[in-house]
Amino acid sequence: MSAALRAAGRTDPAKADGASGIGGWVSSARTGDRGPPSGDGGQETSTKATTEPAQPTIVQVDNQGFLDMTVYAARSSQRVRLGIATGNGKTNFNIPSILMSGLTALHFVADPIGGRRASVSQEITVAPGDTVVLTIPPA
Repeated sequence: MSAALRAAGRTDPAKADGASGIGGWVSSARTGDRGPPSGDGGQETSTKATTEPAQPTIVQVDNQGFLDMTVYAARSSQRVRLGIATGNGKTNFNIPSILMSGLTALHFVADPIGGRRASVSQEITVAPGDTVVLTIPPA
């Protein structure tokens, strides 16, 4: 049994187009309120930027299927396990900073526990502090 992944929530609808993945169609999107750039020509002169902790980058998984899913984030050939998204539930995972370096192209893998095929999302560019909403529809 395979599942398809779908992510939504970005203000730019072009970021949520479907793409083929293992076991079904997949799409990804991100949300983030980073606000307007500073008015000093891009130069940060405030010490606030150096003392403030970095905003976590989050994946919100809405698993609408019955099976629990092991969720991974991947960049190039590097894949990191984020955790298990329980069936018929919502789970939040932090994307490890080891995967993030400025704007980063990531894709997500949902591997069903007790299932046959993992589903892979399309590649999405994620910035630190973004929230990616990943929906796993019922099989």
